[in-house]
Amino acid sequence: MQAPTLLTLPGEVQLRIFDKLDKATSACLGVTCKYFYPMYRELHGFVGLLCYTPIRIPNPAKKKKGLRELSKQPDFIMKKRYLHELLRTWINRRDLEFYGQNLNKFISRKTWERLENEKQRLHTQRGGGYWSPARKPWRGLILNRNR
Repeated sequence: MQAPTLLTLPGEVQLRIFDKLDKATSACLGVTCKYFYPMYRELHGFVGLLCYTPIRIPNPAKKKKGLRELSKQPDFIMKKRYLHELLRTWINRRDLEFYGQNLNKFISRKTWERLENEKQRLHTQRGGGYWSPARKPWRGLILNRNR
């Protein structure tokens, strides 16, 4: 007898699996095949790329502290992994960038560089001093897709 796979499990079990996952990891499972996608959409609807899943990682401060402070530090810390990070890792495409300022979608590296240059140009025209991505002078930028 062959071991069951996720696709050969009964539909009720598959739905329970989707139900136990959070929205971001459910989206990752939903895009793995045509059969799972309708199930995912039925349970969670639209999930944006800025949706995240909390993950536990070992506390790096635990290694640096002395023996006395070890008991005060938690063993793990919680960190957010956004859906766009999970999907980019899964599809393994280095030429895609997530552009969250206005688009909230994946774009090619070339388009990303064009948009970044446009932001810098607008910032300089407005007399904004030094360029810093943290200052976000591009809010409200209308993207010209004809270039």
